[in-house]
Amino acid sequence: MAIIVLVARLSGVTLFQFDTTLRDPLMIAFFTTIGFGASFSLLKIGGPQVLIFFLIAAIFAIFQKVLGASIAVLFRLHPLFGVLSGSVALTGGPATGLAFAPLFEQAGVKGAACIAVATAMFGIISGGLIGGPVGTALIKRHRLKKP
Repeated sequence: MAIIVLVARLSGVTLFQFDTTLRDPLMIAFFTTIGFGASFSLLKIGGPQVLIFFLIAAIFAIFQKVLGASIAVLFRLHPLFGVLSGSVALTGGPATGLAFAPLFEQAGVKGAACIAVATAMFGIISGGLIGGPVGTALIKRHRLKKP
């Protein structure tokens, strides 16, 4: 389907157009409801491991922002281009990138929505291609078995 739509668009034909009027409010509603599954009793069960995971994730998100902005500047791009293609899209995913894209556009990053989705999809595909073999190797190395 993607190839058909691409060929049609390159030929100057629009087969269909999406109405994105409800996209932003529905994304906000969706991500708001995800938090309803969390509770203090659940956090207590996780104990200090939850706090450690949170701290590591926060440190890596900051590192992604700084590294992304620095690399963008090296390529003479807007520093926010690097922030968008760093933790915003890689940690948040395509929906988070799309939700923040208008703000990045206003700040001077042209094509922010495309950048966010492309970066997020790259991260998802890379995670799948790298995570599977690495996870399998670790399971075999440590001889982990089902309980």
